[in-house]
Amino acid sequence: VLERPIAWSDLLHDLDAVYAAHQVNSGYLDLDIFSPEPLGDDARESEIVKRRALLVGVDAADAEVVRSGLARAQAPKIDAVFNTDLAVTLMGRNAYSCAAFNLDEHQVDAWALARLFRTRFPKAKIVALSATAGPLGDWWNRRRVRRNSQQAGVSALLARPLLARDFTLWIDQL
Repeated sequence: VLERPIAWSDLLHDLDAVYAAHQVNSGYLDLDIFSPEPLGDDARESEIVKRRALLVGVDAADAEVVRSGLARAQAPKIDAVFNTDLAVTLMGRNAYSCAAFNLDEHQVDAWALARLFRTRFPKAKIVALSATAGPLGDWWNRRRVRRNSQQAGVSALLARPLLARDFTLWIDQL
């Protein structure tokens, strides 16, 4: 029962509270109409805040190199996953400016994820990591990985184990 004149802000607040009570820990975005985002003149600062990276199947040694390089490139938010389904879920929830996929991780469908990432974030940069891309991989597999990387829209293909100087050269292009 509502009294006239209708206090629309109170009504929306109550509806928002009811909806939020049903969506606890669901991952959906809960909009708060009472605290709008400040409109600042500094667009660069808001761009840095929005920079986010996704690491899929990257092991601890390579992840350390990637994290230090991304910190240097001012990407403060990094999501690291080892599961294809979780990676797809995160791609649906967040906006990413770059991603790193380990092509050698057999529990992750890195090629399909790279293609999906490219379609969802066409301006984002993608780096693929593979031991086959390095000098120890045979030439036929190296050629196959390069061709598949180009078809998937990968920005850079780097050899594993990842060297800091190789990743730094790539990250400077961001």
